[in-house]
Amino acid sequence: MWPVGAPRHHVDMPENTALASAPAATTLRNHVAGSWVDVDAVETLVDRDPATGEAIADVPLSGAAAVAAAAAAAKAAQRDWREVPPQVRARHLMALREVLDAHRDELAALVTRDMGKTLPDALGEVAAGSSRSRPRSASPTC
Repeated sequence: MWPVGAPRHHVDMPENTALASAPAATTLRNHVAGSWVDVDAVETLVDRDPATGEAIADVPLSGAAAVAAAAAAAKAAQRDWREVPPQVRARHLMALREVLDAHRDELAALVTRDMGKTLPDALGEVAAGSSRSRPRSASPTC
């Protein structure tokens, strides 16, 4: 968590975004309380490239304790976020939109590889996600 009202415009892309060009399956991790954490999985799913059948990611399924810990961290973060002035929250959303836009091609490649969508469809999906943040980041009441 960051101090209330402190600017936080740096958004790290997770290491897992390297999936677009990774030759071997990557084990995904959870993002909890601002950090990437390994998952003590109760089960693992294999995510496969629908075009080739190649394993691109091992997706650990979190157990009840890990889910409860993540939910508690999210609830705690929400209490802090509620105290951040709306204009500062809007700046955070604008920064997120800028990161999404800057990584548009990489994110579209991930969508294509993960879901089998055509690249134009994936680019449209990424653009739609980014555009959804625009009205919210312009609103003084976000």
